[in-house]
Parts: sequence; C-alpha cells; structure tokens
Amino acid sequence: MAIQNDDSIFFDRVRASARRASASREIFAALLSDADLHVQPLQLIVERAAELADAEQVIVLVPVDPDQPRGDVDQLVVSAAVGVHANELLGQEVPVSGSSAGEVFRSGEPLIADTFRHPMQAFADVGKRPAIVMLLRSGQQALGVMVVVRNAGAPPFGDENFDLARDFADYAAIALTLATARRHASEQTVLADRDRIAHDLHDHVIQRVFAIGMDLQGVTARLRSPQLAARVVQSVDGLDAVIDDIRRSVFKLQRPAAGRRSFAQRIQDAVEHLGDDHGEVTTLSMAGPMATVSDELADHAEVVVVEVLSNAVWQSAAANISVEVSVTDELLIEITGDGSGIPDDQRRIGLANVVQCAEDLGGQCMIASPPDGRIHVCWRIPLQDSYLHTTAVATI
Repeated sequence: MAIQNDDSIFFDRVRASARRASASREIFAALLSDADLHVQPLQLIVERAAELADAEQVIVLVPVDPDQPRGDVDQLVVSAAVGVHANELLGQEVPVSGSSAGEVFRSGEPLIADTFRHPMQAFADVGKRPAIVMLLRSGQQALGVMVVVRNAGAPPFGDENFDLARDFADYAAIALTLATARRHASEQTVLADRDRIAHDLHDHVIQRVFAIGMDLQGVTARLRSPQLAARVVQSVDGLDAVIDDIRRSVFKLQRPAAGRRSFAQRIQDAVEHLGDDHGEVTTLSMAGPMATVSDELADHAEVVVVEVLSNAVWQSAAANISVEVSVTDELLIEITGDGSGIPDDQRRIGLANVVQCAEDLGGQCMIASPPDGRIHVCWRIPLQDSYLHTTAVATI
C-alpha cells in the first residue's frame, strides 16, 4: 500500500513537471514571437501560473507611472488578471503604503501570507486564503508584483509552489521588459519618421513657397494695373499664411508631447532640439520661479521660442544665439542672434504671429534687426492671475 502511495506521488510530480515544462515552452514561444498573439504574453503567463498553482486568482500589478524611481511610486495598478472577477480587477489601483503588494514592491522580499492588507474589491477579500506575493524585477529595477491566491480552505503553498511563483514572476518581468523595449522602439521609429517629414517640409516646401512669394513681390512693382497688383499682393499674403501653417505643422511634428514636463524643461527641450538639428551655438539662461507659469502661457511661450529661433536660423542664418527667459511680475523672453538680420519686407513672415500672440495675451513684442545684421526679439507678458499655476491640495 505504501509503495502504491509512493508511486502515486511520484507520477503526480512527473505530471506536474511535464505541465510546467509545457507551459514554459509556450511562454517562451510567446515572448520570442513578434506576431500579434491572440493572448498577449503577460496574460498567458498569469493564466498558466493559475493553472499550475491551483490558484483561484492571479494578478500582476505595476506602477501607475513606470518611469518613476521605486521610492517615488505611491500607486500600483492591475495590468493583468485571471480567475474570479478578473475583468473587475483590471485597472484597480492599490496604494504602496500600507498594502502587502506595496510592501513587497518596496522591500523586494517575497511574501507568503494568508491575509492581505488593503485587499482590493473582489480580490482576496473573503476569509483567509493562502497567497504568494513576488517582486517582478529586471536587474535592480522593480517592475511590479505578482500575487497568486488560492481558495479559502485550500492547502497552504509549499516550497514547490514558491519556486513556481518565482519562475513565473521572472517570466512576467521578461514580458514587461520586452513590451517596454518594443514600445520604445516603435516610438523611436515614429519620431524618426516625424523628424524626416518635418525636415522635408522645411528644406523643400517652405523654401519653394518662399521663393515663389519673392518672385511675385518682384512682379508686383512692374504691374500697371492697380487691381492686378492688389490681387498679386493678396496672393503673396496667402503664401505667407501657408508658410506660417507649415511652420506650425513642423513645430507640432518635432516637439515631444508636453506630458508632465515643466515649463523650464519645455523651453530647454525646444532650444536643444533646434540646436541639435541645425548646429548653431545657442545659450540659454532662465531666472525666477518658472514653475508659476501656467500651462496655457507655457504653450504660447514654447511656440514663440521655436518660431523666433526658426527665423533666426532659417532667415537670418544666425550661428550664435542667446535665449534669456525670466519670470518676475511678467514673463520676459529675450532672444538675440547674429547673422544677416531680417529685412523689413520679410519680417512679417512667421514673426507676425509672435507679435499678435503677445498682444492677444495683453503683452507686447519688440522685433529689431539692426544694420549690423543682428536680430533682437523681446517678448513680454504681464503675469495676471490667469497665467499663474494654482496649487491644489489633494486629500485621500
């Protein structure tokens, strides 16, 4: 009888090992595949983990903001779930502070427990149930946690279950790392395409439209019919508007999404981006409480900096440019550069919007192009209450 029991235990282990090996092969195939799978690798991993561990629920929680350092993460969100109430669990958030999942995320130490602190609705919230919480890591980086839970009254997890959870946590970490790498590669491809299109728009389209406008201006002086001359001038103004539209499109293509960038970071990025593309020497200085500038005013200021720098580079051929931004009771942006200057008959191209923007915001803009070939733009906006950030205090 004892021999039969031993044989039964042995064959159970063999079958469990075979199931585990089969699941591992399936997961590796999914991780290495570039095809769009019906079941994404991370979801496949939690499904197989639930099957092999006889679990009622398995979830993966990741930081709400994956780019934050581990010590700054305060919320984890469910990104994959399987088992009872799986659809209800997806997207639920758990605070790092005071929760079992957060404890493992912060410490990096696995946890075997029969209760949870701060249980989520519909997850591990009925009675005491065996559970394992494992950190998902890539090198020294914490990517999230995996939680495996059995039914109430089920046998506690043993060492073999702990090893299983650890292996599947490693698989999940690989899946998250690959997904991030592929997303970044896709974003870089899109950004490269956008940059190429932006350069083509400037290097070919804008210059050709500008040349046509200059030719038409030359023809206007030789026309004897005032009506015909007026129509040509109107067409030139239309071409100027087209150039402005193209420049705005180029700006939108080239600039990264504002996201959570501060006003100072947005100005710095705009200056560095143009310098990287064209090779001129640009110095930037900022002074004052930059964080007080509202997002709306920051949007306008960013466009102004890009527009003026574009004119300084493209029209004035400036090689050395200085950008000074200061915040006091007004926002002051002062840009100077060398080069050939901007002739009076071309000054309205591009820069007219900068002047109009300042006036619309209750400020003013001065544009000067001295005989020595320099360009000087001074854009100032009084900081009314509507142009200042207001800090809201959130309560939990």
